[in-house]
Amino acid sequence: MTKNLLAKVSMLKQYKEAIEKSNIISKTDINGIITFANDEFCKISGYTQEELLGKNHNIVRHPDVPHEKFQLLWESISQREVYKDTVKNLAKDGSVFYVNTTIIPILDDEKNIVEYVAIRYDVTKELLLREELLQKEAAYEELNKNLEKRVEEQTRELLLLNQTLQKRISDEVAKNEQKQRMMFWQSRHASLGQMLANIAHQWRQPLTELSLTLFNMKKAALVQNSDDFSRFYDESRHTIQNMSQTIDDFANFFSPNKQKPVSVSKRACKRQ
Repeated sequence: MTKNLLAKVSMLKQYKEAIEKSNIISKTDINGIITFANDEFCKISGYTQEELLGKNHNIVRHPDVPHEKFQLLWESISQREVYKDTVKNLAKDGSVFYVNTTIIPILDDEKNIVEYVAIRYDVTKELLLREELLQKEAAYEELNKNLEKRVEEQTRELLLLNQTLQKRISDEVAKNEQKQRMMFWQSRHASLGQMLANIAHQWRQPLTELSLTLFNMKKAALVQNSDDFSRFYDESRHTIQNMSQTIDDFANFFSPNKQKPVSVSKRACKRQ
């Protein structure tokens, strides 16, 4: 063996070691029976080489993976095609691991398949992180839906409360208006009582004066004194006018557009 050939063999050996130490590698025969498994394969699967060699690759197959997926795998590599996929596997201790897998058919000089080489690398952390993110995203979407639903419910409750408050306010306003009307009429009735008392008080004196004047008019008529009769007549008319004005003041008190009346007591003072 020449020196150049020895150097190439040494380099190939180093390449092989570099690949084996950085990747998960296994080999199977044409029936899928494991004939080689490197240390990285043993480490991630939890099986020893003795437990793996001679076993079908189904030893690490996860039950969640559908049968159709493995059927597609065998159809591809049986046609001498390179198969690539991310595969979910089951370790010996029951834990799950994910690997990006490339399966390469190895051919002899006559293009016949003699074995399969599978090169994998671990993507478990990335896949679990993606699943966690998807779960959180789904949880956030559900939370958002719940929040939207709660906001809608709160909005409906607030609208109902607003309608209830408006009705209560309207009812209270109506009650207050009724109370104010009652208080107004109570005040009017009290004023009416006071007015009737004032009228009664103010009419006693003019009625007495009117009776006396009528008596004097009778006397003047009997003696045929026209001057006294005319004077007594004028006094009677003036007294009657004052009493009529008192009635007008009473009527004006209940007029919707009434002006502030001159009090009976002030008018009586003026008359006196």
